[in-house]
Amino acid sequence: MSERGVRFAPRALRHATVFGAPDAVPAGGAMVLVVPHDPLPLPLLARVEQRDRGVFAAEYPQRGPEVRRLRLSCRPPGAATAARAVRGRRDAQRPRTRRVHHQENQAKEEKPGGHVMDGAHRRTGVLVRMSGAALMAAGPVMVLRGRMGRKEIRTELAAQRITFPDHGLPAHLAALAGRSVETGAQAHAYAELIKEHVAQATGGRTYAEITEELHATGDDDEKLAQLRQTAFMGETLRGSLLSAYQAWHLTTLVMGLGGVLTGLGAALVATADALGAQPHRP
Repeated sequence: MSERGVRFAPRALRHATVFGAPDAVPAGGAMVLVVPHDPLPLPLLARVEQRDRGVFAAEYPQRGPEVRRLRLSCRPPGAATAARAVRGRRDAQRPRTRRVHHQENQAKEEKPGGHVMDGAHRRTGVLVRMSGAALMAAGPVMVLRGRMGRKEIRTELAAQRITFPDHGLPAHLAALAGRSVETGAQAHAYAELIKEHVAQATGGRTYAEITEELHATGDDDEKLAQLRQTAFMGETLRGSLLSAYQAWHLTTLVMGLGGVLTGLGAALVATADALGAQPHRP
């Protein structure tokens, strides 16, 4: 009686060895398979029972915690030959396509693709986690930079000491009377106020239009020269305030994107955790 060990064989060779064991047992003889655990021989026993019913007998001479010995014994020649003949006739009557499908299904069952899928599963989880961690690191940095930029804008506006008049403001700006310009919204409101005042002083003419009129007089009209200076100063201050207003909006966008990236990063990390928690295919 021969003994065949499959504990340390590669997965593919191990299955081939186990499922080919019945064909190596001579009629009236026996073979002992040394296997690492019970789940391995169970498919073997089911297959033997399906194709060689009444020919083989199986028993466990040793069923320890680490090593199991499974003894396959083949019945006497007469019984074995008769059983194999019945099996041959049954296989011959089975449609070819059914046999092909059966063989393909067996190949899929025996193919060691679980490790490949597990490796791809792990690599996907690692990539998702790394992407999430990067976004979670970049998001707070963007929020911090946005807040620092907004603080700089406040400091620069406060340094200009621009204050809304106490009276004479349009109705939509009445709430800002006497307040200093410190935010982007206030800078925009004051820029619009300057636009109205310059338009009133110049009769709706721009700095370029007044300059053309002054040149037409040979630069000898003092009133036009003063009016041009007023238009220049008004439009320059208005442009500075509008730049501060745009920068304020930019800091808002940066902080918003930082918050979105942080949330997206947290979602990716959670997804990676969920992928890691899913059971792998054996």
